[in-house]
Amino acid sequence: MVQGYTCSACAGNLSLIEGKNIYRCSYCGKLFNDDMKLIDLKSAEKLRKERKNNLATDYLEELALTAPDDHVYKWELLNCSLTPNLLSDHIASAAYEPDKLLTFRHSRYYKNFHKDVPVDWKEYVTNVDSYISVSRKLAEKWCEYNTPGKIEVDEAFVERAAKKRKKLITLCVIIALLPFLVGLCIGSYYVFLIPAIVEEPLIVVMFFIVVEQERRNRNKIAEAVSLEQAEIDKDKAALKDELDDLRRQAMELMDLIRAKEQEILDLISR
Repeated sequence: MVQGYTCSACAGNLSLIEGKNIYRCSYCGKLFNDDMKLIDLKSAEKLRKERKNNLATDYLEELALTAPDDHVYKWELLNCSLTPNLLSDHIASAAYEPDKLLTFRHSRYYKNFHKDVPVDWKEYVTNVDSYISVSRKLAEKWCEYNTPGKIEVDEAFVERAAKKRKKLITLCVIIALLPFLVGLCIGSYYVFLIPAIVEEPLIVVMFFIVVEQERRNRNKIAEAVSLEQAEIDKDKAALKDELDDLRRQAMELMDLIRAKEQEILDLISR
């Protein structure tokens, strides 16, 4: 009991609550701060809006003892534990952060708020849970959408084409050099001059065969890449439709959540 301090409502004696700068009337149970001003839900809400969350929490915890069945106190205590310190603002800011949403869902204050939900709060709580689920799915799909599609090139085909090209080029070189190598061995180039002249058109033909084969190989690879890219684009378009639908759901749920919160805040401010 504190000497000289009496309740302004009933003139009862006030007692300082241990560990807190809060006074309680021993007769009517009303709470007062250091300035002997009445502590109520409205004053706690004002502190929360001023980001004085610790003091607001102290007030709310004591107020909750006077009305343990009033869910507004649990809601306000939950808000004070969050950053930003309004439930809707917090989950909206974490829409693309699944870990943050999971931490929020498993927090002590949210579990306490979620427990024994009154009938008039059930729709609000259901909407919050649905928003979290939609947001987590949205984050997952967003990550998938922004992951570049990988185009798989047929490595075996490329390797076979490279070996074939190498063989043709090697054959062309051997045919081109063969008369000169033989002439070098016997010391006379004139004997092999005519075969060498005859071979020139053959070498040209083989060269064009190599070029044409290379062109066809490139076209096949380009066609395969184009088909895979078309599949990737199709998947991306489907993902974009999913993302748009999830965003729409999230916005609709958030509108319902904020509408309920505004009702609560209006009631507190009266």
